[in-house]
Amino acid sequence: MAKSSFKSIASVLHLWLGLASGIVVIVVSITGCIFVFEEEIRNVTQKEYRFVQPELRSKITPATAISILTKQFPEKEIEQLRLFSQPDRTMIARLVDPEKIHSKKTGKQKKNDLEDDEENVKARTIVSLNPYSGQILGPWNMESDFLHTVEEMHKTLLMGEVGKWIIKVNIVVFLTMLLSGLVLWFPLKKNQVKNAFKMKLDAKWQRINYDFHNVLGFYFLIPLFLITLTGIWWAVKPSQKLVYAVLGEGKKAEPKKVISIRPANFPAVKFSPAEALETVSARNAGWNEAHINFAKKPNDPIRINLRYPYQIVRKQNVFEFDQYSGQLLKSEYYKDYTTADKVKHANRTLHTGQAFGLFGKIIMFLASLFSATLPVTGFLIWYQKKNKKNNKKQPIREAVEFPVKTVQKRKPVMQPRVIQQI
Repeated sequence: MAKSSFKSIASVLHLWLGLASGIVVIVVSITGCIFVFEEEIRNVTQKEYRFVQPELRSKITPATAISILTKQFPEKEIEQLRLFSQPDRTMIARLVDPEKIHSKKTGKQKKNDLEDDEENVKARTIVSLNPYSGQILGPWNMESDFLHTVEEMHKTLLMGEVGKWIIKVNIVVFLTMLLSGLVLWFPLKKNQVKNAFKMKLDAKWQRINYDFHNVLGFYFLIPLFLITLTGIWWAVKPSQKLVYAVLGEGKKAEPKKVISIRPANFPAVKFSPAEALETVSARNAGWNEAHINFAKKPNDPIRINLRYPYQIVRKQNVFEFDQYSGQLLKSEYYKDYTTADKVKHANRTLHTGQAFGLFGKIIMFLASLFSATLPVTGFLIWYQKKNKKNNKKQPIREAVEFPVKTVQKRKPVMQPRVIQQI
């Protein structure tokens, strides 16, 4: 009785939460399965901006690249410069229009300055440089980038802060639906076990639809759980603090932000971001990607990210310098990652399936695509059951018996016998 009652509660939750969140699940799932292959799509659609023919001469220095960008785009500021160790990769710079950026700033700063501020996407421009000749390739606006739009739909539904809150609520709702769906799938009787693992393809469409939702839902349960839990890490920030607290590292959940101290009579020439990279790159060899993040505000530090080849946990060394004195303010090494740090830096690769190579990406793609069908197949199951109930509730008209008139047989009239006289 208790099991039946528990399933009834799970059924109610699964039904109404599914009906309420269906459209959001479809949008997030479809954009998610596209973004799984972000790198591969960019390598094809943006090939002329991302790759060059390798040359035998040396690459230009970061200082030279910065000088070229400054001369070519005097009205813009460099926000970030990316360098790659591969001989066929271009340098990629992110430029900003300072007037548009600062005019849209409010009193409250964003929590993470390295994250894209959707309000200022129009003010950002991406430029590629040939690493051998310094030739400018591009530029193109982030606003017109198809994959950037896909990512924003996935994170905010293109609705700004309101969309972020919808995503936060929806991802918790989806986790509840996965758990309630598992309860509903679980076979309680022996004769139900076979049907729980196998689709009946030769049945009517209603049964095929039910098995598609129920049976395939079980097989995709683990990747969908992984996608949901890693998505909660991004969408619901307190979950990060919870992970650090559970692992006994609560104090590290919110690292202290370092600041540059502007002296009263600071020199006209500040510490160069290119020099910041040179300071640490030689002592931390082996990186395949370097991000030079320029100081945006007077108190911001220069941030250098050196990324190394990895499979699951992203390996990067991070250094922050005072933009005036060049003093090293902070350094983080991937070799010092704690367990919670490893969870943090593995989150994206697990979310997209990259942690398991091409096979993992394909599984996550199929799981996301399948989750987009769940609201549709679930609605059809609900609609079918609703129609059955309505049909049962309709009163059955009793047949009206009409009295049958009995036709009395007439007695044959006796004809008088005529006696023939002879």
